[in-house]
Amino acid sequence: MKQSVPGDIIEVEIQNGLTYLQVTSLHPSYPEVIRHIEGVYQSRPSDIEAMPIQQSRILGMAPVANLIESGSIVGRKVGTANIPHNFRTFPTFQMPIRDRQGQVVYRWFWDGEGIWYDSNPEVVNNHEFPMREVMTANMLLERLG
Repeated sequence: MKQSVPGDIIEVEIQNGLTYLQVTSLHPSYPEVIRHIEGVYQSRPSDIEAMPIQQSRILGMAPVANLIESGSIVGRKVGTANIPHNFRTFPTFQMPIRDRQGQVVYRWFWDGEGIWYDSNPEVVNNHEFPMREVMTANMLLERLG
């Protein structure tokens, strides 16, 4: 299985232009952890290595290299850059657990090593963690734009 490496910057073609991802982490059991560098461009910026300092957020896990190789998304590696300090550690992912009515009653959290849960309503309802899931090409493209 082909995999990108941390620091790789990936250009992805979306409906209205180009957008960029950076691989931030790897886990032996999952595909690449990626963050979306905010912005849509009509052509590739000249200073790709400076892009990682722009506003961004962790999107989640996706086998980006495999999706490109299979033709599921149109993209390419366009460079490598240092990962900003606040994205260097493996992120915490969440998994909402719902009751029969579909309401989130608690969340499981996973940091790549351990798993724990929290039922505190403030945590359950006010979260900013990416979902612990492997995104398909369609899911990735939907979240990009």
